[in-house]
Amino acid sequence: MILAQYTNNYYPCFTGIYKNQGAVSAQPNSASTKSRKILIFGKTGVGKRTIANAILGFNRLPIGTSIESATRQAGRVDFDEFVLPDGTSHKFAIVDTVSVTDTRSSKSHIIERANSAIKKLKSVNLILFVTKLERFTHQERDSFQEVISLLQHSAYTSTVTAYIVTGCEQKSEADREAGKADIIAFAGNVTSFAKKGTHFVGLPALDQLPAPLRSHYEQIRQLDEIKLKKLVKESLVDIPIRPVENTHQQPPRILGVALF
Repeated sequence: MILAQYTNNYYPCFTGIYKNQGAVSAQPNSASTKSRKILIFGKTGVGKRTIANAILGFNRLPIGTSIESATRQAGRVDFDEFVLPDGTSHKFAIVDTVSVTDTRSSKSHIIERANSAIKKLKSVNLILFVTKLERFTHQERDSFQEVISLLQHSAYTSTVTAYIVTGCEQKSEADREAGKADIIAFAGNVTSFAKKGTHFVGLPALDQLPAPLRSHYEQIRQLDEIKLKKLVKESLVDIPIRPVENTHQQPPRILGVALF
């Protein structure tokens, strides 16, 4: 397998994986690809669909306030496909890992939603774990760890995974960088799994801001949209993913045998 060094991490340098006589081999990297499959995880209200719209460059997925989206979209798995003017196809699977109806014991719901998205996509170019600045909870972290336990059954998934922190429009780049250590310390293996790094973005709804502030926040939003689009554009690797059934199945019981 050919490896390419990218932002201090090594990534498989190919656009697909195929099976050859039972072994998994790497196909050579082509110059470009016209399709991106993007899998987005996060609790309701953190901005998953806002991120998808930012990647597309226009608002196609419905969004609302945090409370509205949490109520309307609780527990959903959305699938959407859009073709951009340059012919690039973007397929999104957006998974609510934690909804307003979930409790800390709702692991089966998380696994069901994640498996549903994995079955639908079959392969993926980019996986995003999304949380909101200063609102990351233990429940969110546990839900992400459940998803990671599924993704780890498919090779190379960590190499196409990034961790996105939204709600950072009022934070300078220096402040964002300074807060990265706290995020990493709390998120633990979630950020270490995301080999494409931790990225802070601010994507405010400009039409809801007072007119004097729009110009300032529009510049911030444009710069952060560029970050997300670059992340997608550079995600050329197409990783096969497979669902995992019965992940919480009890191990078989060993019955004792009495000898007479």
